[in-house]
Amino acid sequence: QTSGSTLKAGPRVAVAKAKKFTGPKKRIAVIEFKNKTDYGRGKLGTAASDMMVTALVKSGAFEVIEREKLKQILNEQGLGMSGAITETSAARAARLLGVQVLVVGSVTEFGSKQEDIAIKGFSFGKKKTTAVVDCRLIDTAGGNIIMAESASSTAAQGRIGLVDDKGRNLLNVGADKYDSALVGKVLRGAVNELVNKIRNNLASIPWKGEILKVSEGSVIIKGGTNVGIKAGDLFDVIGKGEVLEDSSGNQIVIPGSKKGEVQAVNVFDNAAKAIIKSGMGFEKGDPIVMKPKPAVAQ
Repeated sequence: QTSGSTLKAGPRVAVAKAKKFTGPKKRIAVIEFKNKTDYGRGKLGTAASDMMVTALVKSGAFEVIEREKLKQILNEQGLGMSGAITETSAARAARLLGVQVLVVGSVTEFGSKQEDIAIKGFSFGKKKTTAVVDCRLIDTAGGNIIMAESASSTAAQGRIGLVDDKGRNLLNVGADKYDSALVGKVLRGAVNELVNKIRNNLASIPWKGEILKVSEGSVIIKGGTNVGIKAGDLFDVIGKGEVLEDSSGNQIVIPGSKKGEVQAVNVFDNAAKAIIKSGMGFEKGDPIVMKPKPAVAQ
């Protein structure tokens, strides 16, 4: 009995395992990936970026901002009116949304290879498809690249058929044509691998937020249970600094000096009240940076 099209895993490769998530969730955004291959009529980049958003959300480790919000800010600021969105303009828009890290990438390799053999009236074939996706993480505060990684994925689709005594095909069942399921499988495999690498690279980078309101002896900070803020968490309060622009239009952020320290005491859904432990002159919009928790003695 013949069977239909089947998907099989490709050769085993070393897969990056994601480190255990300890929170809080960093705010992250994805701009549409580019398709640098001759396949997919330009649609592979869109598919890869959509898969990236889904995988980041499902990881539970990030607060993911929808691309539509980025596009809205770009249009409002006149940054995307000239056509293609650049990394510089996207990072600027992401910073206005409080995004800490911007994900940019491209599908750099994609291809299929067909292998066929005929044995005693039967033909057997296998279509092997491989995709390579590149990804970079941009720190929106400084505009610098904090991670550059690639990931590849391979999957195979089988076919069985009948041939006559002259080797001519009489019947084919399976991977005789381009299969979109195979395309999705290899793209998703590469994207999932990249998400693990993103989690591991960002694990050592402190969470950043901002002050929403200043009162006597306390402040309200952006971020609550929705991102994993807990009572007792400590934050450094940093001055807003200065935003400069070079001759190419790239923004350079000069960070401000430390103003003091606050500690979360009451945590709400999207915000938290923090008491002022030290310092003065806090203002709405001042950046805050989570202080690392002291190591627990074994």
